[in-house]
Amino acid sequence: MQAILRDLNQACHDINASALISNDGLVIASILPATIDEDALGSMTAALLSISVRSSKNLSKSVLEQVIIKNTSGYIIISQVNEEMALTVLAEQHADLNRITQACQHWLTQQNTTFLFEPAY
Repeated sequence: MQAILRDLNQACHDINASALISNDGLVIASILPATIDEDALGSMTAALLSISVRSSKNLSKSVLEQVIIKNTSGYIIISQVNEEMALTVLAEQHADLNRITQACQHWLTQQNTTFLFEPAY
């Protein structure tokens, strides 16, 4: 799993960190700088994913694909891999958001054939 995430990070140099996180917040694999607490990232991703899935379902009657948060340091992008896990990516402030989302979508398409779960969308 580490090698798979490393490939994603290398495919798009604007990505600073990436992690595969279960819906309950367990970090399955990650490539993170030492300044990021893996457990905190896992729990925050689970919380954000949970509220985003419910909001998408209840407000727009659709299935969540991606959550994008922009802050002063850059972007937090959470993409649902399947019903069991999400991919969280952290990117720099001046990153090309289109390039990152395309890299994530390409990665998700490739990996959905690898994981033993059905895709969520």
